[in-house]
Amino acid sequence: MSAARKIKAGEQIDYANLSDNDRLVTIITKLYNQISLSEAIISYNEVLAPIEGNRLKTKDAITDLIELLSPNSDKLVNIWRSLLNNFLQVRLTNRITQINNTTNERIRRIIEQGIFDGLGAEEVARNIRKEAGGNLNAVRSRAIARTETITAANQGKYMSASSSNLEMKKKWIPATDARTRPSHRAMLDNPWIPLKEDFYLANDLGILEPAKHPCDDRLSASNTVNCRCAMVFEPMRDSNGNLIRKGIGTSIAQ
Repeated sequence: MSAARKIKAGEQIDYANLSDNDRLVTIITKLYNQISLSEAIISYNEVLAPIEGNRLKTKDAITDLIELLSPNSDKLVNIWRSLLNNFLQVRLTNRITQINNTTNERIRRIIEQGIFDGLGAEEVARNIRKEAGGNLNAVRSRAIARTETITAANQGKYMSASSSNLEMKKKWIPATDARTRPSHRAMLDNPWIPLKEDFYLANDLGILEPAKHPCDDRLSASNTVNCRCAMVFEPMRDSNGNLIRKGIGTSIAQ
C-alpha cells in the first residue's frame, strides 16, 4: 500500500490520493449499467407493460446487456441510460469522496496510535499494511458492494417509474428481521406516497433525512451502509379507480 511505503521511507502522505479511484469508478459504473438497467426493464415489464402495452425484452445474461446499451436499442432504454449517466456523475463523486475519507481516517488513526505507542516507521508501516489487507478491509469492501448493489437496483426502479406518462406512487419496503434498523423497519407501516415526494428517515442522531429511495445520496452512512431495503411503485388512481395521466391530472377509464 502506498501509505505504508511512504511512512517507511519517511515521506509525507498525500491523503487525497491514497485510493485507486479510476479502478473504483470503473467497477461502480459497470455495476450500475448492469443492475440499474436490468431492474428498470424488469420493473417496467411487471408494473407498466400490462398498462402501456410495450413489453421490453429482458436480458438474463450480463453479456447480452451490451445490446441494450447500444445506440440502436429500445428508445426507452436509451432514456434510462441517459438518466443513469447523469445520476452516476453525482453518485461517483460522492462515493469516491466518502470512501477516501473513511480510508484516510483509518490511516490517520493508525499513525496517531503508532506515535502514541512510540513505534518506529517500520512498525507503523506494517500496521497500515495489516489493516489494508485484513478482515476489516474485506468487511468494508463487502459493505460497499452491498450498498451500491441495493442503490443500483432502486435507482433502476425509480427510472422506470419516472419514465411513465402516468402519475406513480411508491413505498419503502424494509427487510423484516433483527438486523433491520428501527427507522427502516418503521417504514413498513408508512403509507404510499407520490413518486416525486421524499421519504423521511431518522439517522443515528435522530435527525430526519430525505430520500427518493433506499440508499439515496442524501442519506448519511447510518442510513445506507448494508441497507437491504427496496422501493416498489405502482400507478396512482382517482376515487373511481381510474389511472391518472401525468401533468394534466386527467383520469383514464379502465
